[in-house]
Amino acid sequence: FKEENYLLESKFNSKEAMEWMPFNHHEVAVMVLDWEMPGVSGLELLKLMKKDDRYKDIPVVMLTAHTKKSDIQMGIDSGAYYYVTKPFNKDFLKSIVNRAVFDYQQLFILKKQLREAQNPFANLLSGTFSVRTPDDAQRMSLQIANASETPDKALLICELLTNAVEHGNLGIGYEEKTQLIEENRLYNEIMERLSLPEFKQKQALVNVKRESGILKVIVEDEGEGFDYRKYLEFDPGRIFDNHGRGIALAKSMLEINYLGKGNVVEVLIPVGNMN
Repeated sequence: FKEENYLLESKFNSKEAMEWMPFNHHEVAVMVLDWEMPGVSGLELLKLMKKDDRYKDIPVVMLTAHTKKSDIQMGIDSGAYYYVTKPFNKDFLKSIVNRAVFDYQQLFILKKQLREAQNPFANLLSGTFSVRTPDDAQRMSLQIANASETPDKALLICELLTNAVEHGNLGIGYEEKTQLIEENRLYNEIMERLSLPEFKQKQALVNVKRESGILKVIVEDEGEGFDYRKYLEFDPGRIFDNHGRGIALAKSMLEINYLGKGNVVEVLIPVGNMN
């Protein structure tokens, strides 16, 4: 990582890390964490971080020799962003860390905007909105989250809106996205496709309706759909992929239902009653 544009901070064990974190956590964009360490294990440190509001959003990449499926599942269930086993491929680890930093920065920006935003849906009964770009997806997610009783959880609808753009409308498949992330070309590819004639008119429609304290959001893209069932839960078989957990993460926090062939998803978000 010395070749990357990062400032690095190393700690010998969990005790040193937790003594350092309270004063410096605002500067941390990702943590690479071993499991086996003197004193408190890396897994226990991970659990402690995810229970602390100061650290819970920091992505943690477990880098460990624990290779059993049960250990991998335990790491993911405890909140690991990704789980990388030793011996590891350096380029793969860099790809995972770079993506973790990107995701953390995006989340940081979204939460900052959420704190500063007004609630445009305060008096909304129903409406239909168009989402064409990743920026559109983020703005719509902010508006929905701002109306929610649990805005941090509601922000995860961004995963579904982004999927509607990338996979549904632009046709970026799973393997192709894996390669684009490895080569750090995903954003450029999205922007290039958005400018092509065959994609210029494509949009995802977001229908929003308030019903008895619930905001019902239906997202429909123009894609051919996909087998969403295998993405609804965390799959240890895909743990070494550099993406593919967004839908499962959203489902763990939100009530979501895919309809038809998979290009339509319904999300139910508590918003309270109108004044």
